[in-house]
Amino acid sequence: MTQKITKKKLTFIIVTYNSSKIIESNLQRLDFDKYDVIISDNNSTDNTLKIIKEKFPKAKIIENDKNLGFPRANNIAFEEVNTEFTCLLNPDCFFEDGTIEKILEIYKKNPQIAIANAVSYDGLYDKNNSKLTKGEPCIISQNNYKQETDDFYLTKFISGCFMVLQTDIFKKIGLFDNGFFMYCDDNEICKRAVKNGHEIATIKNTAQIHLGGQSSGEFNQKTRYGILWHKNGWSKCHYISLRHGKLIGKLKAIRNIIKLSILILIEIVQFKKINIREKAALDGCFSYLIGIKAFDKNDNPRKLI
Repeated sequence: MTQKITKKKLTFIIVTYNSSKIIESNLQRLDFDKYDVIISDNNSTDNTLKIIKEKFPKAKIIENDKNLGFPRANNIAFEEVNTEFTCLLNPDCFFEDGTIEKILEIYKKNPQIAIANAVSYDGLYDKNNSKLTKGEPCIISQNNYKQETDDFYLTKFISGCFMVLQTDIFKKIGLFDNGFFMYCDDNEICKRAVKNGHEIATIKNTAQIHLGGQSSGEFNQKTRYGILWHKNGWSKCHYISLRHGKLIGKLKAIRNIIKLSILILIEIVQFKKINIREKAALDGCFSYLIGIKAFDKNDNPRKLI
């Protein structure tokens, strides 16, 4: 009797960048026989690719020739997906057993849902013992819940660290905006899905554990500044411009520049120093205002090494 071949229903996309400290623990929890796995690597310079190639040969690897950031690396991998569902998963995000199956079960009954995730928990990871500890539910995620059913919470926003998408929907409306390098891209895609008549849901009786800040290697001060330039400055303005138009985006930048300038002035007077968070955000907003993009003419990210 020939063995029945079951078509896989879901593909994991994992974007890596110097993720050698966490990627093995992430991938060893995935069922490669049940699901497809695509790694979109942003030109890692550590042992990330070596680990994947040696220990997880069933993973498909896309080796980008530079650090393209989160949205572009996901979009490139998404072109290779041919399953009904796609799960975007950060290297430092884990989910409990049964979570994917539960989410797919809810999708069968609720085709209006375009993006789903699990109940989010903060977590700790002991890299010496490869031990993961689930902490308290993430309050930030809970604050986005707007309506409850027996099976799920309808929500305003789902983090890009763990997203289960209906592939066909995003083939039609597009995945992430390529203008972003990092941050606010997940906000924008959630808003676009809702605008196109779909719903976003967090599924009950599931759990995802996001360690946060462990997807990549150690950051020095300059790299931290670059990340904050995007996170608290440029990306916020670009997000507003995509939602409300370029004029509103520019006005948002001006408002933020005034607010941040006042905060920095107070810091100088009181503490004789400037907080890197406010300084990076101010620079990011000003850069957006004068027309600087998140990538330069060679498609290299701004303000990062």
